[in-house]
Amino acid sequence: MSSNNGIGSSSLSTTSSDPSSTDKTPMPPDTANTVELNTMKPIGVAEAIGLEMDIMQLARLGEIAAIKKLFDSGKYDISYRDEEGITPLHWAAINNRYELCKFLLDSGADVNAKGGESVATPAMWAAQRCHHYIVHLLLQYGADPLLTDIQGFNIMHLATIDGNSFLLVLLLHQEIPVDIADPQGHTGLMWAAYKGFPVCVDVFLRWGADVNAADEGGLSPLHWALVKGSTACVQKIIEYGADRFAETKEGKTPSIVADEMKTTHIWHHALGECGYEPNGTSSAVPSVVGQMLRSSLYMSRFYFLLPFFSLPTIVTILSSLSIYVSIPTALLFMFGVHLLIKWVSKRGPLDFRVLQRTAFPAGVFSASAFWVALRWVTHPGFVPKLSSRNEQKAVIMELINDWSYDEDHFCVPCMIRRPLRSKHCRRCKRCVSKQDHHCPWINNCVGNNNFRHFMLYLILLLLGIVAYVRLVFLYYSAIVQGGVKATCNLISPWLCNVVETDTYTFVLTIWTSLQLIWVTMLTLVQLYQISRGTTTFEVMRGHGHRFSHRAPTSPNQAPSPAESHNHSRGSCFTKWKSLFGLDAFMAAAQDGLKDGRSHRRRQNPFSHGIVRNCQDFWCDPAPYFGTRQAGSSMLGGKVVNYYKMYDAELLEYSGGRV
Repeated sequence: MSSNNGIGSSSLSTTSSDPSSTDKTPMPPDTANTVELNTMKPIGVAEAIGLEMDIMQLARLGEIAAIKKLFDSGKYDISYRDEEGITPLHWAAINNRYELCKFLLDSGADVNAKGGESVATPAMWAAQRCHHYIVHLLLQYGADPLLTDIQGFNIMHLATIDGNSFLLVLLLHQEIPVDIADPQGHTGLMWAAYKGFPVCVDVFLRWGADVNAADEGGLSPLHWALVKGSTACVQKIIEYGADRFAETKEGKTPSIVADEMKTTHIWHHALGECGYEPNGTSSAVPSVVGQMLRSSLYMSRFYFLLPFFSLPTIVTILSSLSIYVSIPTALLFMFGVHLLIKWVSKRGPLDFRVLQRTAFPAGVFSASAFWVALRWVTHPGFVPKLSSRNEQKAVIMELINDWSYDEDHFCVPCMIRRPLRSKHCRRCKRCVSKQDHHCPWINNCVGNNNFRHFMLYLILLLLGIVAYVRLVFLYYSAIVQGGVKATCNLISPWLCNVVETDTYTFVLTIWTSLQLIWVTMLTLVQLYQISRGTTTFEVMRGHGHRFSHRAPTSPNQAPSPAESHNHSRGSCFTKWKSLFGLDAFMAAAQDGLKDGRSHRRRQNPFSHGIVRNCQDFWCDPAPYFGTRQAGSSMLGGKVVNYYKMYDAELLEYSGGRV
């Protein structure tokens, strides 16, 4: 696209994508001049007034009245184009002028007009700036999503090249063929793999894209993912059954491409994560064992039951051998368990690669057996998924009309409208209603359906630990009073008698007492949040994040969805804080300090005062140990459905503060 008004060329050449080039290295599509727009010079109001006769400048500014005046005067008509074929609708679309676009379309503008150096339609211009509300408007007025620009890219290709997953989902619901290719045979999945967009790759694969499709040079999506070197993309494509030995027309396998593009370490890592050897072959594991390792059910049982064997073994070693032998032996045993877990995880499903995401922490605490058993017959309140693509499309259209088609209101992995207070859990792979947090110690999310069970679990666990420590103290006091004598050089005589009398119980008591620290902090944090009518996720993210969303203040400006959140992996200390709940404790403490310093806080529509909040939680008529009606809960003394709660402004505010 180009114009004398400051928009430069916008094209993407694929002439160098031939994998049979003389340097024997698959060359990526030329992205030196990618499908992006150059910076456009801003035009001030004063300058615009001087250009009141220039319909293109007025279209950029969204001046409906001035353009209507030009039409009425007969100086321009709705079919006007400049020397490059660009129409006012092009400029209105690229500058996100929703009302002007609607006016021009209602006046008879050609929605499929092509113009600029790239010979693109207004919908293509809007797509490159991530204006999916404009794209949806143009589609409603008959824009053809299968039209291509001068280089053969349709609007889905452009959305993929830009990594716009929301626009991609919108377009796929317009019945665009998922494997439609550009002139060089590159499908959308190939472009997503080459550009390194894991979310787009996942969307294409879940939509049924051909994972083994080949372009003109015989390169598959796996080849292009290795050209880019995106670990997540390579791993996802292998997971969906890509041919690990597919050859290009020059006979290059993915392994050869990885070697030439210096992404061999990524290739080997992805193969290992998917349970394959570095050469791409299946791991040399007996068939029966291999089937068990690939079964999520068997893997969950293995991780859960492993601590029942390893923990008492470690305690026995520490209590039965001398200190100089027991500690090295225990460390050696733990290292062996680590090697076993590492060997199993490499050959199991991808979901079991990270230890804290498995059932292992839940198995550490045998006292949590009841809660873990209850977990398997209940769920935390997963928001129901839609049953068909037609229902998904209807939800998307509804959100588009409400100006709410963004990540706060629509979940791309679940393809559903997100209710208030819900959150998509990457570990459970579902949206959870009134999600508090994902607890690795119970291997499940804590949400609307099981929050009260979780609190009972914490309180009983806390009381159980205190009672156990108290009983052990009385037990050792009775032993010491019985006259048992022992001599130690480093500790007191009383403690020496305790250790020498029953070392196993002493080591186990120390381990149990350590759990009292984080259990106490977590219990206090949860009780505080219940009284405030908040959840851990809301405290961590900051309140008011999703309480209300309004349409743009200017009717001439559509909201821009181009901005997104950045998520960092965090340090090792951050991960351990999350594992033991220290981050939630610190966030709650900071929240309490802020509340004490300032009374001018944003209103929380989910808080109805301490007494009412506690009544809603503890006196909910739902059975304590029965099945809760799907999505139901108490809020302000009334029954609400968190599966279908989308607007906090409809709630009655009763004085709670954020």
